[in-house]
Amino acid sequence: MYRLIDELGDPKIAKMIAYDNLYAIIRDQPATTAQIEAIRKLDNGKFQTLNPAKLTKLEAGKILIEKK
Repeated sequence: MYRLIDELGDPKIAKMIAYDNLYAIIRDQPATTAQIEAIRKLDNGKFQTLNPAKLTKLEAGKILIEKK
């Protein structure tokens, strides 16, 4: 796939596609056990409204950053 992107000959488009792909991979990964436990320890009532099975790394990271 990246060879095809390279064949486009436009570095700006290639960079944009590569960034979007990497961001999607990171964004859609499930939250780690460590993140879920850290959120659970916050005990701010927000955890009860969350479904840990559907929580992503990005969402978990945002929750943890807000509380620091």
